[in-house]
Amino acid sequence: MHYRTVFSVSEKKVLETLKKNPAGLSISEIAEKSGLHRNTVTNVIKKLQEKNIVELKKLGLAKIYYLKEYSGLHKREHSYRGENIYVGIGVSDLQDGYQAAIYAAKQAVMQSSRGKKPSFSLVFVSSKYNSQIDKVVKGINKIIGFENWVGCTTDKEINSVLGYCEGTIEVLCIYTKFMHFGIGISENYRKNPVEEGRKATLQAIENCPVDRSKFATTLFMRSAKKSFIDLTKNPPYFVLTLIGGTYYENKKAVPGMEPEFLEGIKEIAGPFIPIIGASASSDIEEMLNYKGENYVLANGKYYKEGAVVCFGVSELYFSYGLSHPYLLTDIHGIITKTSKNGKIIEKINGKTSKEEYKKLVSKIRKKFSLERIFEKIFAKKYEEALTFIKYPALCVNPFGDNYPLAFRPETREGKFIISPQKVSKNTSFVIGKYDKRKAVEVTSNDIKKIAGKMGSPSFGLLFSCAARGLLLSKFGLMDKYVNNLNTILPTYIGFYANGEIGGNRDFKFIGFSDVYLVFFDKVIIE
Repeated sequence: MHYRTVFSVSEKKVLETLKKNPAGLSISEIAEKSGLHRNTVTNVIKKLQEKNIVELKKLGLAKIYYLKEYSGLHKREHSYRGENIYVGIGVSDLQDGYQAAIYAAKQAVMQSSRGKKPSFSLVFVSSKYNSQIDKVVKGINKIIGFENWVGCTTDKEINSVLGYCEGTIEVLCIYTKFMHFGIGISENYRKNPVEEGRKATLQAIENCPVDRSKFATTLFMRSAKKSFIDLTKNPPYFVLTLIGGTYYENKKAVPGMEPEFLEGIKEIAGPFIPIIGASASSDIEEMLNYKGENYVLANGKYYKEGAVVCFGVSELYFSYGLSHPYLLTDIHGIITKTSKNGKIIEKINGKTSKEEYKKLVSKIRKKFSLERIFEKIFAKKYEEALTFIKYPALCVNPFGDNYPLAFRPETREGKFIISPQKVSKNTSFVIGKYDKRKAVEVTSNDIKKIAGKMGSPSFGLLFSCAARGLLLSKFGLMDKYVNNLNTILPTYIGFYANGEIGGNRDFKFIGFSDVYLVFFDKVIIE
């Protein structure tokens, strides 16, 4: 915020003090921090209220003043206080990572549990704070404590308070006796990702503090009231995982090993428990220039090579899903040669992979009018990356679901394609085409269908592809996307990631998609 010269010295001091404190301050706190006399502050605040620059809210007997630009942070509708669960969200963009973390966490805690220790918290941190990550963690620990919270760094953020965000710290706190969380951590999952996935999942299950005898009684009561079909469709367990994603050192990629870590999770949790999550991330435009690093956060610490598993036991109903913005075309391909680890695609249809993929896409460009706006806005050097984002390979699984494989070029000069997922020889795929209407509507429509069966959600988690967010933003579609979400999901938090983990029946590491987890204020035995 840049203040005009019409403000007096005292007004400027008060404005600067409130700018540094988005959560708001009392008159005495403003006086103390600004160095002004209390009476002076009172008079200044009155003038700034008349100018519609400062607003007031009451917390009990206390009067808290804040800048109007932060009014979104103070609206009660962005928290949820129901019969069985309270949820609070805090967001801050202060430049100092420690102060930003404190204010975001404090707001989330006050909204959810009125200052009591939350049952569980999520913290998503813009990669702009990477150089201050130790200060961010220190600030979170001061408010929430050293336990029962997880998080990671992000490309961009999204929440029901401010919508699509760049450069923020966002915190969601949950306060309920009907949800139980156990956390497992791998400090360096890349050394043996499958085994580390197994260990972290076992640790998370063991650390889950649910009263097993009480929960067994709940399940028995539920089985007496519900059909077996309902029981299998709505399991009382889920896994939330955040995994260190690809980062760069001297412009050389250190690839994430998310699919392998996920394999370890499945070995313990089994194939039917929902697994939702994402890769820790950094700014997508930095990554397109072969830069960027990311961190996973858990229980008071941060890890550059880490991964975290959270095992959740919920006595409240929840649902989940995956959506993407692509239409199927009639252009097909077959992967005919890969590297030993299945992550470098050397040949498609028996020909060099990158060149053949471009030829397949060119057939679609002849059939459909190509939207050129994005290419004009974005640099020419990103043209190859855009080809894979706008026209991805879609895999169709045995259930009839399809999902993007998120291929990308090996390097600008290279002739092969990289796959974040492990793919095998003779894997077939269909080229997809980006559809702007579907991009804006599909996720909110899917959640709306769930709400039609189960009622209004109490809160949700959303993990979306950084490339998907980039397209929405550059095409000018982000406001419509956010508005659609807000109509059906009044309280939510999420971020844009290097890759997502989720599905409808088959849980995989994917890309170019949205995955979501939504909860309802309804006990499962009801």
